[in-house]
Amino acid sequence: MTIDYFLFEKGADHAALLEQVHDFIINAHPGIQHKIKHGIPFYSLKKDFLYLDVQKNTPLVGVIQGRQLKDAQDLLDFTQRKQIGHFQLTSMSESRFRDLLFVIQSALDYDLKR
Repeated sequence: MTIDYFLFEKGADHAALLEQVHDFIINAHPGIQHKIKHGIPFYSLKKDFLYLDVQKNTPLVGVIQGRQLKDAQDLLDFTQRKQIGHFQLTSMSESRFRDLLFVIQSALDYDLKR
């Protein structure tokens, strides 16, 4: 499976936004790799630190070590999860995109320090 197939599979309603977020993540650091696991793209440097998905028709970025990101925790939803936080990609205003970039950078910084 490829990222293009993932985008196709998630439907036209979400594909453009998911592709844009994929590009943000890939361009955040030259060493970021992505691969499809469990049917969704995971992003890694040292270890997997982010993933993209659509759950209950809501596109999101999953932050695998979300609880460790003290400055970004308020931006993440931890409902029924102990470690992984979700940043829901809804109502993506300019300030919401800034929040997303902050979450991506925070997760990347954490991964680099492990």
